Amino acid sequence: MRRYGIDPHKDPVASYTQLPDEESYSIIRRDGTSSLQALMVRHEKHEGSIHIAWGYDDGCIGYFLAVEDDRLTWEENATKEVNEIAEKVAADGGGSYFDLNTYRIGGFGYKVSEATIFTYMRRYGIDPTKIL
Repeated sequence: MRRYGIDPHKDPVASYTQLPDEESYSIIRRDGTSSLQALMVRHEKHEGSIHIAWGYDDGCIGYFLAVEDDRLTWEENATKEVNEIAEKVAADGGGSYFDLNTYRIGGFGYKVSEATIFTYMRRYGIDPTKIL
């Protein structure tokens, strides 16, 4: 398991790089159940109040896509009705309204095929061939 020239057996520390176009990119490693370490590749970009995260997780074995909008979050100074709507969009009121994954088990949001998740990635301007 070697991606981006990083050997997870020798370098178990997470790395993070901020790109100049405000798109952030990170590689996160975490302990697995065996002596190997699972590797998660995660990309993020922000377009105004919309935050998009996508990537691949060796631990869950699959791709993920999450979209969140700050305008849909629960706010302390909002009316009860406004916050009830925020909670209908996302149960925690956090503004996350679109979560997809291709994991075999677990994950959050809706489980879909790779073809479907790649279609939605392209709709958000993400090239699925450049995730890993």
